[in-house]
Amino acid sequence: MRYLHLIPILLSLGCSDPKPLHGVVEPKAGETLKRILGPMPGFGSFDTYSDALLAACPLILNQPNAVAGKPSDPNFRLYWPKSREYCAWIYRTPIEANGRKIPLGIVAFFSNSLEGTCDGFHQYIPATNELLKWTPESTGRWRSEVVGEVVWNDGNYEIKRR
Repeated sequence: MRYLHLIPILLSLGCSDPKPLHGVVEPKAGETLKRILGPMPGFGSFDTYSDALLAACPLILNQPNAVAGKPSDPNFRLYWPKSREYCAWIYRTPIEANGRKIPLGIVAFFSNSLEGTCDGFHQYIPATNELLKWTPESTGRWRSEVVGEVVWNDGNYEIKRR
């Protein structure tokens, strides 16, 4: 009975706002961010875009609930509703590096395990409508393969696999 007065305090601690995650900017409900300051403290800069991607992949995939598994996983229905999307971008990247043009696009990192290992990323290149799958090699370089293309028709799209 002496400790009953502590129950409201303990309950309020369990309902308090979660601690902010390092490097994650999250707007409050209903808030629209007009800009995000960067670079992220303690992260970057990088000599090549490949180095930046190699560093960003585990950073993103190791965030809480960033990996939901595959639909065929037995616990997928448990993980999927709790999963979260994290976004990042590389900015001030030169459009040309080492004498060649770098195709800018949108990437989505993926992991083949719930541990959040960086197993690669998919890239959409708007200039060519190509979908590429990139996987890391043991040498630290990325290997790419074209896996499809996005076909746009009156604002709708269709993904054609190759």
